[in-house]
Amino acid sequence: MTGIDYRREWHLIQQTEKSLKAHVQQRLKELVEKYPDVPMPDVLRNGWTDGMSTYGMIGCIERIEAWSAEQQKVEQLTIDKIYEELPSEMKETLKKLGD
Repeated sequence: MTGIDYRREWHLIQQTEKSLKAHVQQRLKELVEKYPDVPMPDVLRNGWTDGMSTYGMIGCIERIEAWSAEQQKVEQLTIDKIYEELPSEMKETLKKLGD
């Protein structure tokens, strides 16, 4: 690779990073608006994210998503669990279909 190639690659990386930061900021803003009860610093409620690193904003997003999941008490069902809860007639029908 030449110096020009490295410069182009560096420019693409910077553009990608800038785009990612914009997407992360938008997602954080959406979550803050969607979950006004989430415990967070007032600076996030006031929309101040320009000074935050992208990594820091991603951490905030992860904490908000974890808080939301905890509040909703979502239980991910597996096929085995769903199958166990089916009436016996449906289990027999599924077994016949599988044969």
